[in-house]
Parts: sequence; structure tokens; C-alpha cells
Amino acid sequence: MAHNKKILIIDDEGDLNDIIAMRLTKAGYEIDTATNGPLGIEKAKSFKPDIVLLDINMPGMDGWQVCEQLRADPETKNLNIVILTATREFTKAKKFGVKRVVLKPFNYEEILDVIK
Repeated sequence: MAHNKKILIIDDEGDLNDIIAMRLTKAGYEIDTATNGPLGIEKAKSFKPDIVLLDINMPGMDGWQVCEQLRADPETKNLNIVILTATREFTKAKKFGVKRVVLKPFNYEEILDVIK
């Protein structure tokens, strides 16, 4: 059951982070969360995740700004980023080298499929 994949969830909805984190931890993943962009960038450097689940619509620094900063940093530029969003911004996702966009509201199985 142990996947040993590390996943960082960056979403300003703390309850959503907790729910996803709980389910993924049960599935054998190592999880960390951040509720804003600057903290997410910091955690991406220290936690060194295999995958980042990133919300776009966050106050202060949005997900695209987080993406931009992660891609600009040699330490985090090759991270696998999965966008979680309620809007269809696939063109922008491609610009940042994001291969997967999961539309909200999503179900847990979608997240698991994307991670696998």
C-alpha cells in the first residue's frame, strides 16, 4: 500500500486540504499542505514533493503566480504540478508546463487517478 510519493496541497480552503490530505494519507502517500501561495512555495522547497496539487483562485498570491515562482526556481522548476480550479484555464496551464487540470468540484477518485 505504501506509495512513498510526497504530495503538497496548496489551497486556501483549509477544510478541503484536510479532507484530501486525510484520504491520500490513508492511501499511503506522504502529505503536506499550505493555505497560501508564499507558504506553498516555501514548503515546496523544504518538503520536496513529487506532486503539487495547486489551487488557482487564492487571495494574495494566486496559483499562476505560485506556478511562475516554482518554475523560475532551479530547486522547484521540474515539479509535477496539477491545477485544481473551477475555471477552464487550460491554455495558461500549458504555458507553465502543467500537464493536468482537475476541475472543481472534483471527486476523490479523479485526484487519485491523476496522482497515479
